[in-house]
Amino acid sequence: MTDDVNPTEWAKKEAARLRSLTSPVGSTTETAAAVELLARYAPGSVFHKIAAADYRYNDSKIVSVAGALEQWVRFSEGGLATGLPFAAQARVEAASDLMDQAEQLLEDASIHPVAAAMLIGAALEELLRSMCIAGNVTWVGKPSIASCAKALRSQELISKQDLKDITSWGGQRNDAAHGNFDLIEKPRVRLMADGVNFFMQQHSLTATT
Repeated sequence: MTDDVNPTEWAKKEAARLRSLTSPVGSTTETAAAVELLARYAPGSVFHKIAAADYRYNDSKIVSVAGALEQWVRFSEGGLATGLPFAAQARVEAASDLMDQAEQLLEDASIHPVAAAMLIGAALEELLRSMCIAGNVTWVGKPSIASCAKALRSQELISKQDLKDITSWGGQRNDAAHGNFDLIEKPRVRLMADGVNFFMQQHSLTATT
């Protein structure tokens, strides 16, 4: 599924396709795309947990995944999927504002990219904390990019690759914070900004949700 496809419309069609299948079929292969969609758009939700669960019989697995897709569509179209807790929503909005400011700084050739790197790092921390709040995930120690990312990964709310990317972005923020200006280059900060923006879109956490 490409990024320009409406996820709920795709889910409707995929649920219908799964229900049209006849046994025996390879349930893991047939349901992989549906499970991935729910992992992306409903991470940590009961819909994703149902779809990702192991089943003994292929037909039971397929019917269960189709049902999870259909219930997620009803939930989303009813407006319930956008109901982030206030504390999480506030942090999402703060993250979006910080990213907008970082973009403006990156466009100004007279400003050192360290300023943008600091803002992007702050946005990332707000975003990760919002994900923890929304998912009822507790971090260990002080809230930070590293502690929140590890907590989210422990609950499989982000992928291994997400954790690697976040660790890299956090490293750039730390270099900026510690005055290692020679390590902060605009092309790298541009990639950092693009990566964080994509991460926000991938996990459906935006100020407009």
